[in-house]
Amino acid sequence: MSLSGPSWTFPRGLAGTGLLLLRFTIGAAVIIQGGRYFDACGMPFDAVCLPALASLMLGLALLLGILTRTAAILAAAGAIGIQCCAPPSILLAATSLSLAFIGPGAFSIDARLFGFRRVVIARPAGQRKPVKIQRRDGDAGNH
Repeated sequence: MSLSGPSWTFPRGLAGTGLLLLRFTIGAAVIIQGGRYFDACGMPFDAVCLPALASLMLGLALLLGILTRTAAILAAAGAIGIQCCAPPSILLAATSLSLAFIGPGAFSIDARLFGFRRVVIARPAGQRKPVKIQRRDGDAGNH
């Protein structure tokens, strides 16, 4: 598995801001959807309230950027499963899946937990010659 692909990057700048806006929009839509489910369930807490509680938790996870890919996939599955073939739910499912494919961006808790690592490899004491590094294309380089 390559660590340089889009699944391991957390874009900053305008791209990161765009992903933050996308996460907030999807998270708010999922929370509103969960609120509507709570209005539908009665006062005794029954099985109808479980999807509402799940929607609220998924929306909060998307707002904060915690386990964003998993939350986005589950939000898309919920949007497809609960209101099949309604245009707003299809739009919510499509944008949730796009967020799952792209990732949370730099302004998320996921980026703080799983990204931005700096690996420093120290040279052994007494070694003055440069270390040879084998590149992917087979050429040896001195670095």
